[in-house]
Amino acid sequence: MDEPVTPAFADLVVTNRAAIDELLRTRRTQTNEVGRAAILALMLSDASKRAKRPLAWIDLGASGGLNLNTDHFRIEYKVGERVLTTGPANAGLTLQCEVRSGSPDIAPAHPPVSWRVGIDRAPIDVTNAAEARWLQACLWPSQPERQARLTTAIEIANRMPPRLIAAEAVDGLANAMAQVPADTALVVTTSWVWFYLPEPTRQAVLAMMAASDRRVRWYSLEAAGVVNELGYEGEPSVIDSVVGRVELGGGEPIEAAVLGRSHPHGAWLEWC
Repeated sequence: MDEPVTPAFADLVVTNRAAIDELLRTRRTQTNEVGRAAILALMLSDASKRAKRPLAWIDLGASGGLNLNTDHFRIEYKVGERVLTTGPANAGLTLQCEVRSGSPDIAPAHPPVSWRVGIDRAPIDVTNAAEARWLQACLWPSQPERQARLTTAIEIANRMPPRLIAAEAVDGLANAMAQVPADTALVVTTSWVWFYLPEPTRQAVLAMMAASDRRVRWYSLEAAGVVNELGYEGEPSVIDSVVGRVELGGGEPIEAAVLGRSHPHGAWLEWC
């Protein structure tokens, strides 16, 4: 019979009390779910087709910025009996996504992204081994496949370190938007970030994008009912996410569209 885990856990906590107290004082839960790159890749592809220009990409709530390397990942989309791929054949990381319904436009190559930056209030420096270990420690131990792809994504980021801005959402977005090259199409992404922002912060971010003199394409992967501008009704769920696009700014009216639904970690997709 297996020994009960409770005494061992209690002993671990008591023995390491000082170190655990220090973690509680200085750390916060932090994740960087690389599987979402399967959805982010479709967002970038959609933006590129609509804008017909190289993209300037701002990822709001980027954590360690691992998903800023989405266009260096290979992604396999299982559509019925077929597998459609996008990304380099020699990519160090390959992700899988099951397309349960619909027909997303899956191109063999990722669209050109000429400029990119991530924003996070407490970004993780994945080139620092101790910081990277914290990201790994925050994953659920029962999901070894997530650990494997996180480890590989960190190795890729060590070769191609992401550029990150350490700031709250409003200040960070203002900083990033001021740096966007003029000859690019501006894309902002959020993936399970909007859900956590206070309503005044959401409204300030929206107002900033709407007031921009250039068109902003905001793509979101959030729980149902969280992005009000999409007009999608439904109770928020930790299983289903809504993929949406909101275009605003540039002196034009706001346009919004629901693009599909997906697993929050990109395991499956239902495309509209």
